Order: sequence, then structure tokens, then C-alpha cells
Amino acid sequence: MDKNINWKFLETEYGLIDQIRRDAVKRCSLSDLVERETAYSFTQELMPLIGTKYPEVVATHFTSWFGAVCAGLQAMVSLFDVVSEVRLEHLTFQLHMDENQRKISFAHKRTKVTKAPEEEGLRNEWRSQIYDHFYANEVKPIIKSLSAVAEISENHLWAQFATRLHNEKDKWLAHDLFLARRQTINNDFYALLKDLDLTRLELKSNPFDVSFKWIEDATVPDKQIRQRSTCCLAYKRSNHPGHCYSCPRMSAEEREIKKQLIQTQG
Repeated sequence: MDKNINWKFLETEYGLIDQIRRDAVKRCSLSDLVERETAYSFTQELMPLIGTKYPEVVATHFTSWFGAVCAGLQAMVSLFDVVSEVRLEHLTFQLHMDENQRKISFAHKRTKVTKAPEEEGLRNEWRSQIYDHFYANEVKPIIKSLSAVAEISENHLWAQFATRLHNEKDKWLAHDLFLARRQTINNDFYALLKDLDLTRLELKSNPFDVSFKWIEDATVPDKQIRQRSTCCLAYKRSNHPGHCYSCPRMSAEEREIKKQLIQTQG
């Protein structure tokens, strides 16, 4: 396996591990979720584990978790210039509990790797092929399957990725370890926003090329954070206190009350 990929970074940041967890309370090969019957059973089994009776909540939460895999792929491209095959048949979703906290990971079978060409034009072509294959052949089938069984729009599920990917890009740009990669990070992210083959994705617009509203951080003075591009439906979970702080469905008045509550709770 190519040493240029920092697997420890991918494990820590995105839960892309190389082993099956024996303590997982729920495990599923992602390739199986393309089958509607399996996807339906998956959502039904996951509902009590996340405290909801609504299958669409499982769909949004799973898609949000799967955003870690998307971010991991983007990191391989932009930070390491080497990509391991990220295919559904090589990924297993795992949920385990750690001190009553839900933890998500994806067991990733590390197989074939491809290294980016050094010449800029060839690298751009290499990058486009990776993006188009991953989002059309690996992501789209899961989106379609979960959308069908949970009766939620595909666009709503695609939108779950956007905020995470933009935030991860900003983290990399601010990280001292990746100072020399800033131009590459920006170029690769611009390509993700502008160059995806929307025909293959069966989309009218790029789900990542969105404008965000910026809001005050709930706990850090003078810090601005992105408002989520769409609601994750967490308010439909029995153990969740209403809308998330960054939810676009909250009014300014509701968000101010939420911020005060968060600050009071410490």
C-alpha cells in the first residue's frame, strides 16, 4: 500500500478504518444498500438505534455520516495525491456504542491505489475521472435507494454532504501541516463544485456549489460558522432537543434562544 496516504489521518478524521469492529451493534456492506429490500430493512433496524420512528431521519443521518467517506476521498485527492479505491463493495458501515455515545465508522478494504500524475493537465483529468466515478457509481445508487425506501427527495439527501465538505476544506486550508497544499486544495475543491458530470448524476445543479449563510458560533465569541444547507431532521428524534443550532429552519429569534441554552449548559 502506498505510504503517501496518511491512513491515521483518515481514520481519526473520517472513521475510515481497516477492520471490522466486533462490538458493532449494526453493520452493513454499503453495496447491499443499493438493493431496495436491504435498504428498507436497514432503515427499519436503525430507527430505534437513533431514537426515531421516521425512516427519512435514518436516510438523512446516514447520508450525513457517509459524508465522511466523501471528505476522505477529497482528502486523498487534495492532501496526498494518491487515492485508494473507494467503492461500495469495499466499504462496511459500522455503528457501535462508546459510553452510551453513538460512534460511526466505515471499514474500508484498502486495495488498489492510483497516484496523481505530476503534469497539471493529466492530474486534472485524473481528478475528474475519480470524482465522476465516485459520485455517479458509488454515491448516486445509495442516494436513490434510500430516497425510495424513506420517501424523501434525492436532492434533500445530496444536500447533506455540502456543509461537511466545505467545512473540511476550510480546516485543511487553516492547518499548518497543509500550507504547501493550499493551491491544490482550492483547485480540487473548485473542480468538485464546477466540473462534476451532472448528466451522469441525473441532477440539474451541482449539490456542492451552494451559497451559505453565516451565523454566530454558539460558544466562541466573534467566530462565524456556516448555517447548514438543509435540515438533517434531527428534531424528529425522540432524544434530540429540537432543531440543531445551525439548522436553516430556525428563525433568528429561535437561534438566539438556542445559543443561550447551549451557553448555559456549558
